Order: sequence, then structure tokens, then C-alpha cells
Amino acid sequence: MSRNPILPEAYDSEAVLRLRAALEEGDANAQALLAHADAAPWLAALAGHSPYLADLLEREPASLLRLLERGADEALQLAIAPLSRADATTARPALAMLLRQVKRRAALVIAAADIGGLWPLERVTEALTTLAEAALGACLRHLLRAAVERGELKRAAARGG
Repeated sequence: MSRNPILPEAYDSEAVLRLRAALEEGDANAQALLAHADAAPWLAALAGHSPYLADLLEREPASLLRLLERGADEALQLAIAPLSRADATTARPALAMLLRQVKRRAALVIAAADIGGLWPLERVTEALTTLAEAALGACLRHLLRAAVERGELKRAAARGG
């Protein structure tokens, strides 16, 4: 990252140690995050103040890694992108699982960008709105398709020239 944020020191250093131990046992993304030169203060600032963020870091280390390597805006786009590719025919349990995964990834990126001072409040709010719009869009596509299949709605004719 080109910007050096001023990150708060860990309030709960034991939480940071627990997270680091979990990441050491993790996958390649967890290993890469631990090895990243800028990761330590981010792990302390996020995991050392919030059990929720510590859990997200353990489950989704690639999200913080993307933020560190590509910046917050691109990391958020990558976190949310799977919702735009979700097929309207996706089974409801699979869509629910995708929504939870995207929420975890986006929440971590947004929180890190906020806590790290990478984004002003307006951008944080915009990011939350973008996440909500993407989630609602995926759900609406799914629900409308299901309503058409049940005969509750008629499929609109394609608009031609």
C-alpha cells in the first residue's frame, strides 16, 4: 500500500496472538497475510479491538491481503463481485451461503478502510450502500425468477427495436 495509515495499537494483545496462531495454521492466504510486510499493525488494530473482526480475519484472510496489495477500493470490488455473477437460478441455500461470504469479506474491507483512515466517512457509507444494493439485487433476481417459475409473475417480453 502506498499510504501509511496511523493504526491504533491493540487493546487486547492476547486476541492478536490467538489470531496469529490461527493464521499460522491456515491456508495459503493466511500464510501470505502473515508474511506481508504491512500486515502486523493491521492485525493488531483490527483483531486487538474487535472479536468480530478477529473472526473475520481468521475466516477471510484474503480480504485483508487484497486490501494491502491492491487497495481498499479494489478489495471491496473483489469482495462484492460474486453477487453480480450470481445466477437467478441458484438454489436458495447456495445463494444464502454466498451472501454470508460476501458480507464477511466486504465487512472486513470496509472496517479496515474505516479504522485505517483510508476512506472518509462518506466513502464508508457509500461502500455499505454498495454492498446492500448488490445483496438486494442478487436476492431480487432470485425471488423474481422463483415467482415466474411458480406462475405468480409473467416473464416480460424482450424489448425490441
